[in-house]
This record gives sequence, C-alpha cells and structure tokens, in this order.
Amino acid sequence: MLVDAMTVRIVQKPNSLDTILATNLNGDILSDLAAALAGSIRIAPPTNLDPTRQNLSMFKPFHGGAPDIAGKGVANPVGIIWSAAEMLRWLCSDAASRLTSGDREGLRKRVHDARSWGKCRYKTDGQGDSRPTKLRCKR
Repeated sequence: MLVDAMTVRIVQKPNSLDTILATNLNGDILSDLAAALAGSIRIAPPTNLDPTRQNLSMFKPFHGGAPDIAGKGVANPVGIIWSAAEMLRWLCSDAASRLTSGDREGLRKRVHDARSWGKCRYKTDGQGDSRPTKLRCKR
C-alpha cells in the first residue's frame, strides 16, 4: 500500500491496523499521524526493530527534552514508560503489562500533554508509586 493510501486508512479505520512496516521516511510520517490520532505525539512509543535479532533494536519515546517544564511536576512520563514496556515485550512479554497497567485511566480521560497533565490529579512525581519496583521476565 502506498503511503498516501495508508494515511487515509489510519484515519478512517485505525483499529484495522496492528503493525505497520515502512521505510524510515514513510514510517516517520505515518507514526506521527497515528500518534496524533491517539491524542498526543508525546505518549507514543515508536520502536525500530531488527526482526532477525542480529542487530540492536531501539525503543524510545517520541518526545524530546522539555526544559520549559523541567522541575514543575507536569511532564507526562507515559511515553518513556511505554517505550520501556515495548522493550520488555520484545525481550520477555509477561512483564510489560504490569508496567503500563495504571496508565489506561489517565489516557481514557485524554490526559496527554503538559497542559492537561499539569491541571489534573495525575502528577509526574506520583507516577512511580503505582508501578512495580521489580519485574522478572519468564522465558
């Protein structure tokens, strides 16, 4: 499918897609679009995988640094937490859901970015409180 047709499908039938395989340029465009449809580019956990597992795979959040909100307790850590969960899914799937299970309530309420995150009861400091301190991978 061509990238222009894929943008239409992402918008019209996003639930029909699970994984999109694309070149770097097209993947950047499509992943930005998909993240925006989810509510914010800042919570998306894009992944660059080597399916052969012969080379490194990369797990990172979309968001960059945010020096303007540093120290204010309003940064939404979901992007980096979900990136870690994607890494766990790649390495050992059983631990990933325990890491992200508490995020669904905030996302259902569409609490995505610093503007809305800072005005709600979900604060950066408390995000670690509900997460497991140790995760074990079962292989």
